[in-house]
Amino acid sequence: MLLREFTIRTEREGDTHTVAPSGELEIATAPLLEVEIRRAESADDLTIVLDLGKVAFISGAAVRLCANAHRRSQRLLLVHPTQHVARVLTLCGISSRPVFAA
Repeated sequence: MLLREFTIRTEREGDTHTVAPSGELEIATAPLLEVEIRRAESADDLTIVLDLGKVAFISGAAVRLCANAHRRSQRLLLVHPTQHVARVLTLCGISSRPVFAA
């Protein structure tokens, strides 16, 4: 089995903190993303953008992480989900919330 490398890019620009994971977001990698999201939450940025455009796979653990992060911080915005990720988030009821942007 070929495993894709998992990376997280973070960037601050103005009042926006972007967190952009790349690869498979699952039970082993979700805690790495949570660390970065919590780091962004502790900053004074007005908006935290979770860019899911390079996430090839998302597991239930990662969906739970996204939902919990939104409950903690109303500043979180999910953007650019891949088709697979958008489908999973929709099936889990995440896309019906105001945190989901194309």
